[in-house]
Amino acid sequence: MPWQADATRFIEAAGGEVLGSTLHPLGATDFSSQLLQAQASGAQVIGIANAGADLANVIKQAEEFGITAAGQTIAPLGILTNNVHGIGLEATQGLVFSASAYWDYDDATRALTARYNEAYDGRYPNEAQLVTYSAVNHYLQALAASGTDEGVAVMDSMRATPVNDAIMHDVSIREDGVVMHPMIMVRVKSPEESTGPWDYYEVLGLIPAEQSWRSREESTCPLFNN
Repeated sequence: MPWQADATRFIEAAGGEVLGSTLHPLGATDFSSQLLQAQASGAQVIGIANAGADLANVIKQAEEFGITAAGQTIAPLGILTNNVHGIGLEATQGLVFSASAYWDYDDATRALTARYNEAYDGRYPNEAQLVTYSAVNHYLQALAASGTDEGVAVMDSMRATPVNDAIMHDVSIREDGVVMHPMIMVRVKSPEESTGPWDYYEVLGLIPAEQSWRSREESTCPLFNN
């Protein structure tokens, strides 16, 4: 599993140790076996490498088991704002993770969200929707700048021009296609801390792009050798 492999690499590079792992079938509803194994391992942090309904059920059951109350930290690898909304702050409060974007990060993201609210009946964009907006916007700008839709020419234009929009500021695109933007470190607020609809994250800081993505040396992309 790529998530597990990448997480293991980062953990070990930082001097940590992976004590074990356990798998579950897609669409499971009972995660007691996996959670009990993780709890019994004595690990300080329990990483969760799934998404969607599986992620929601794991986090809810971890809260019911009192895992975080007993001192272990839950680290979800694929959580988004809409997951927090669906699961609820009672079960997700205190989770710390990295986010690619957040609607309430600054004035520019709030202005974009206001346009999104108006277009989509008051809905709020999650991280994936925000960065997709950024990607499509940069692509369309490259089409206009290059005067063609030929793939190589458009990609050359995209790499030659920094990404600048409401989500990303002066962000470069590497030869292997990695968008070198920093990640946002966030903590999920408690129900008492949240001041209104979708006010779910406390921004703790930024993780530099060089620490967020694989280095050039780790990349296996042949474009680095062209």
